[in-house]
Amino acid sequence: MEDAAAFNIAENTLAPKTGRFICPYHGWTYDEDGRLVGQPCAEGFAGLARDELSLARLPVAERHGMIFVRPGGGEPIDVDGHLGGAERELAGLDLGGYVAFARHESERAINWKLAIDTFLEAYHLTTLHESSIGPAISGTSAAWDPFGRGGRLIAQRRSLAALRDRPESEWDLLAHAVVLYQLFPNTMLIHQIDHVEVVQAYPGARGTESARVVFTLYTPGPTTTDAARRHFQANFELLVRTVENEDFALGEGIQRGFHGGGNASVVYGRNEPALAHYHAMLERTLTGR
Repeated sequence: MEDAAAFNIAENTLAPKTGRFICPYHGWTYDEDGRLVGQPCAEGFAGLARDELSLARLPVAERHGMIFVRPGGGEPIDVDGHLGGAERELAGLDLGGYVAFARHESERAINWKLAIDTFLEAYHLTTLHESSIGPAISGTSAAWDPFGRGGRLIAQRRSLAALRDRPESEWDLLAHAVVLYQLFPNTMLIHQIDHVEVVQAYPGARGTESARVVFTLYTPGPTTTDAARRHFQANFELLVRTVENEDFALGEGIQRGFHGGGNASVVYGRNEPALAHYHAMLERTLTGR
């Protein structure tokens, strides 16, 4: 997508402690600037300048503790312009101090956009997640604000109702909400009470018919105690188990249904503005309209 910066944690073959990228196929080696510095059987490529065999350069920007990459190349990334105002909130999270705790990757028979869809409304929580996260998070209402092509959804924990009996000076929204930032086009950054979860969706091995989804949990600093490790591991397993076994399992049925020809369109209600905005932005980006 033109000018669509994707929040991504680079996946590479950076050799430990060497500062070199090594191709696992033929062993070509590149330095941190992408220059070719090692080439087994180099005589087979005599006459080709090494400078012409460097890794392709892509626009990359680091801001608010995140790395943004535009896979298609082009002009430098204006991160704050891309975030459309969300940067004011993301800066306050101080994500630069967070460290990766756990990572899970899967390939599912859904379009990658459907993987993002499941995080953009709370409407389904009461039904689909009745026995998992539904008892803790309300599905009756959620607040949505667009930020450029992305936006922010705030789902309320059921504990929020207890604040009615406390003075406003003691109210703490983050303790009673799940705050989900949709970073256009393929990333969800989810702020939980004491950690951050990131879900990234990419086209899978079957193109539009599958998605590669990466789940990562980040903690605000190193985890140093067994109790803390058990706590964050339980949260990570809840995230992965709920999304994989409930959202994505049902999503695969939805994906199959799209090919049945029974529905020419998808209807979004007034309680699903994040979905309507997301797909409008996808269409605008793809068509230029």
